[in-house]
Formats: sequence, C-alpha cells, structure tokens
Amino acid sequence: MKVIVGGRLLRELSETKLRGLLLEWIRSGRAMRLDNTAVDAEEANMAARAISSDDPHILALAELSHCRLVYTDDQNLISDFKNTNFLKPKGKVVKSTTRGPVAASLFEKHRG
Repeated sequence: MKVIVGGRLLRELSETKLRGLLLEWIRSGRAMRLDNTAVDAEEANMAARAISSDDPHILALAELSHCRLVYTDDQNLISDFKNTNFLKPKGKVVKSTTRGPVAASLFEKHRG
C-alpha cells in the first residue's frame, strides 16, 4: 500500500511536522507523488461539481491515481468518496472507529 500525494495535499503536508517523513516515503517508494499541475486541474474540475465536502483535492487524487481507499472521519468527504457521480467505482472508507480486523482487510485488499 502506498500513500498518494500531490497538489494541495502535498503543499499542506509539506508545511507540517510530517514533511520529513513524507519526503522519506517518497524517496523509498512508500508514497507516490502525482504531478501537481494535473492534480490542481482535476481539483478545479471536482470543485466545480456539486460535492458536499471541502476536499476536492482528495477526490482529485483518488480520481487520478485510481485509489479507492481513504482514511477519514469527515462525513462530507465520506459521502463524496462513495458517490459514483464523482468516483467510479466508488471508494471505500476506513474511519478511526473501524474495527482492526475490518481495517486490516480493507488495507490488504488495496495493497499496491
């Protein structure tokens, strides 16, 4: 399994304490960095649609990378991520309340 970053998410994470870890993951292949220009363009496309969340950049990353697994407790993002009007096929969500064996099963199915 890899972490997908690019565009606004990469810029946001680069300003946090996770910056060093993120760079190491990119160098080691544990994270995949998508082209910022492509992600920003797809984010604009998603933002122009009737999404519920304020996270068009996450939907853009999912669309471009074909990733269909996200870890979030944001109900609006969960709704958008599972909506086939935005992502086909719809995504799967792991939340902080997801039980360990269920989360492990989802992560195992989405190993890359």
